[in-house]
Amino acid sequence: MSRHRTPQEIPLQLQRQWLNALRERWERINRSELDGRLKAPLFALDDATQRLGRWDPTTRTLGVSLDHMIANTWLEVELTLRHEMAHQVVYELFGASQAAPHGALFQRACVLLGIEGSPRAKHGLSVHEKRLLGRVRKLFNLASSTNVHEAQAALAAANRLMLQHNLKKLDVNASQESYGFRWLGRPLGRIPLEQKLVGSVLQDFFFVQCIWLRTGLLQGDKVGSVLEIVGQQHNLVLAEHVHGVLVEALNRLWLAYREAAPKERRGRAVRNAYRIGVMMGFREQLEQQRSECSEQGLIWMGEPGLDEFFGRRHSRTQRLRGGRYRTSGAHKDGRRDGLSLRIRPVFDGSTPRRRGNLLSA
Repeated sequence: MSRHRTPQEIPLQLQRQWLNALRERWERINRSELDGRLKAPLFALDDATQRLGRWDPTTRTLGVSLDHMIANTWLEVELTLRHEMAHQVVYELFGASQAAPHGALFQRACVLLGIEGSPRAKHGLSVHEKRLLGRVRKLFNLASSTNVHEAQAALAAANRLMLQHNLKKLDVNASQESYGFRWLGRPLGRIPLEQKLVGSVLQDFFFVQCIWLRTGLLQGDKVGSVLEIVGQQHNLVLAEHVHGVLVEALNRLWLAYREAAPKERRGRAVRNAYRIGVMMGFREQLEQQRSECSEQGLIWMGEPGLDEFFGRRHSRTQRLRGGRYRTSGAHKDGRRDGLSLRIRPVFDGSTPRRRGNLLSA
């Protein structure tokens, strides 16, 4: 856990830059989402450890925690800024000074500001959804069996179970409140093809939509991209878990492969080819399972409610280019290892803290 910083420890010039950036973002959001109807508040960096931000209507001050500014990217900070702006909207635009802090008017303001969901407020799962994920966890446990046929059958059963559940949910017409989003991993300067493939696997097989968002660290001028997943809460839990274990598996399998390879086959090109092969092999395994489900009449055609929620969050999207790779020996070896990957059960409805030994090969 990072040490708490006081304002005296941060150079004044850097604090001014952050305050100016907060004001610029506030002005942009006010123009784009609220037609410029809010009056600019005072901006402050808070020496607070128990909250991310605050809106003080008496002094008209909008504050953001200094620790929050230091530890996170502009994506997280802007989300906090929009949250505090929602409080300002309730007080100054709606004129509801006595409204509940996070009541109906606040939720209405959140819709105006495009923050209906939150990557931090991971809503509780229903009893049925907890039971569902528990069954998936047991199947993942069977999928780590040394018996190849038993393992394949268990992983296919887990895939089929989630598909059946989400098909049933389509008939219920899930409310927009049941959708949310999460950011996965740290920002990447250049998105490797293997990471794009991880995102495509989540989107095509785990009932979420994915988008790479540009962001940056507040300290320095480094800019990168972070993966956002959007979907219903039970699907976010599973997709976040799968993302974590796939990223770790790529690292673990490559290290083992490199150790066994001669020195001339340990370079970056070999690394990239092998890791891309792993993801393509894993994807091929999932495609086979989905094909078997289709033969049983279980066909996933998309989720209109998710499309609507995603469209409101990201009205303007840009398609990423794929990338090139060579079908070398390393790529074929990676594909072979990807075909034998098995997800192990570590999630319990929340993000796993320990990510060791989550996949078997």
